[in-house]
Amino acid sequence: MSIRFLIAAAAAVAVPAVVVAQESAPPRKNTTARRYCDTYTDVHSRLQNRRRCQTKAEREALKQDARQTVDRIQTMKATQGR
Repeated sequence: MSIRFLIAAAAAVAVPAVVVAQESAPPRKNTTARRYCDTYTDVHSRLQNRRRCQTKAEREALKQDARQTVDRIQTMKATQGR
């Protein structure tokens, strides 16, 4: 009798957790935007190629972030006197 009760209790607890997980899924990205893909080789591997696909907006955001990082590093070096 206690085993049946334990199984029933476990099932009752597991079902709402699955429903909550499905409701809190992140919204899907815009799939209608054109994606641009690049294939590149990892530095440490001559055999494994990787593919990276991004939209134009994502590429621009990455370029902007890289530019800001370079500017920040160069500013830090200039203020330190090196």
